[in-house]
This record gives sequence, C-alpha cells and structure tokens, in this order.
Amino acid sequence: MKRLKKWIAAMLGAVLLVLLCCCGKEGAGTLSYQEQECVFTGVCALEDGDYTVQISLHTDGSRELLFLSPETLTGCRYVRDAAGAYSFICADTVFPVAGNPTVETVFGLFALDEADLLSADLEENAGEGLNVLTFSGDVKVYLSSADGLPLRFEHPLLTLTLRADGRQILSPN
Repeated sequence: MKRLKKWIAAMLGAVLLVLLCCCGKEGAGTLSYQEQECVFTGVCALEDGDYTVQISLHTDGSRELLFLSPETLTGCRYVRDAAGAYSFICADTVFPVAGNPTVETVFGLFALDEADLLSADLEENAGEGLNVLTFSGDVKVYLSSADGLPLRFEHPLLTLTLRADGRQILSPN
C-alpha cells in the first residue's frame, strides 16, 4: 500500500509538471491574434518622426495601413492585396507601387513565425502583466497577458505602440 501511494504521488507530480509546463508556455505569449481579422490603431515611431496609423489585417493575407497623422498624409493608405501587390491610395487616386520597406516591416510585425521565437518573459507594467517575446532579427513583441493582444512592437527600424483604446479584434466572417 505504501508503494502504491508513492507511485500515485509520483504520477500526480508528473501530471502537474506537464500541466505547469504547458500552461507556462501559453502564459508566456502566443501569436493567436495573427489568425484573426484585426484592426489596430497606434503610433509608429521612425527616425524621421511619429506617424499615427490604423492597421487592418485580414485572414486572406491582405493588409492596409491608413495614415491618421501627420496632416500631410491623413487619409492616405498603403494596401497590400492577398496576392502581395501594393497600392498607395490618396485622394481617391490609386497608384500601384512597389512594396515600401517600412510598410513591409510594419506588416511583417503581424506575421511573425513562432519558430523564430528566441525567448519569452513575463514583465509587469503599471500593474498589468506583459508577455515579452523576443524573436530573431532583434524584434520584441509586448503582449497583454489579459487578452493576448499586442501592445508594442520594437524593431531595429521602428517602434510601433498600439493604443489600448483603439484596437479591437473583429470576429471572423
């Protein structure tokens, strides 16, 4: 009987260890938001200044970056269709363009591959837990531990800070 109790205790310990490891990985952050229709509003800080943008991501792979500021670009947008072709639309005029490296970088932040994940840490920021994911290429993603949505991206070329009040997950059609 004593041997059975030890065996049961060992098995329960093993089960708990597996559950903790699995839960720990989930809590360390996930990129599940990439598989949904998403609209985010945020500030993209570049070397030449800050741009307020709205980023729309669609499950078919199409993307849109709408400029909300500065005033000279307000209402203009870059659109990438599902086939990867880019257009710049301003004042109802559509210009087919080659991919802009900065815009491609912004869109790439929403298409990260979990295979490139180097580390995952939990940090605290203003009382909220943040999952900090570091990817190859010196890219960091800060995810809200409450809803798993990205709050900030740091890339060598830019920083994209998403506003909590301007982002929403739309239910897939």
